[in-house]
Amino acid sequence: MSTSNHNHVSLTATKKCNLCREKEKNSNINNIELATQYGIGKSPVPNILKEKAKWLSVLDTKEEKKLFMHQNGHS
Repeated sequence: MSTSNHNHVSLTATKKCNLCREKEKNSNINNIELATQYGIGKSPVPNILKEKAKWLSVLDTKEEKKLFMHQNGHS
């Protein structure tokens, strides 16, 4: 019986958003390069990119909330 030394790495919504933006910025980058850059396996990358609109909107919503809080005098 062999044991696996693979560690499960989860990306935050922000990192998933950044991964999607990186792919938009550089369409020539392949999934293996993205996986290496973000320290994840290659198989999650296509799934993240498939839900690109979701991940981009998550960050946009957070940024809008920060802007709203700042504009209304909240820290």
